[in-house]
Formats: sequence, C-alpha cells, structure tokens
Amino acid sequence: MTETPAVRHSNPNLTWLRIIAVLLLLLLGLEIYRTIDAVMLSQTRNARVQKIQTVISNQQQMIDEIISDYHAAAYDNPSVERIAEQQLLAAEHTLLTLQMMALQNNQIIQLLANNP
Repeated sequence: MTETPAVRHSNPNLTWLRIIAVLLLLLLGLEIYRTIDAVMLSQTRNARVQKIQTVISNQQQMIDEIISDYHAAAYDNPSVERIAEQQLLAAEHTLLTLQMMALQNNQIIQLLANNP
C-alpha cells in the first residue's frame, strides 16, 4: 500500500497573522528603543542642568564678593573722600561684574550647545 504524501495547504489567514505578529514585535522593539533613548536623553539633560546650576552658583558667589569688595573699597575706606573716587571704584567693579556675567553666559551656552 502506497501512501500519497499529504499536501499541506497553507491557510492565508495564518500567513497574515504571522506577518502581523512580526510587525507588532518590530513595533514593540521600536517603542522600547524610543523609551530607552528618551530616558538617556533626560538623564543627560538633568546632568547638564546640574552643571549649569553649579556654574551659576559659583559665579553668583564671585559677583557677591565683588560687590562686597566694592562696598568695602568705596564706603569703608577712609582714604576715599570724593564721590568721583567712589564712582571710579563703582565703574571698575561694574566692569568686573559684567565680565563675570559674560563668562557665565558663555559657559552656559557651551553646556547647552553640546545637546545631542
């Protein structure tokens, strides 16, 4: 007795289900990648914000010291007797403060420019 091999007919619905399953798995993989990328980007931004806050805090302390130095030099110094001398000291300290702020802005721009 010879048996004829059974002919296997593929169900077209089964083929479409497999294609859909593969596409859904690819979509799931893509969403996992996007989520991981978003988390990493968020961590990078948080690190940059902390660096910027540190820079601002350090620069603010330096500016406060400059202002304290100005008050000591202009008002607590008995050798400064004229308003013109106080104005000269004010201009010098203002220039120092503006230079400090320009440096601070430059550092912030550099930190933000490294955005991936």
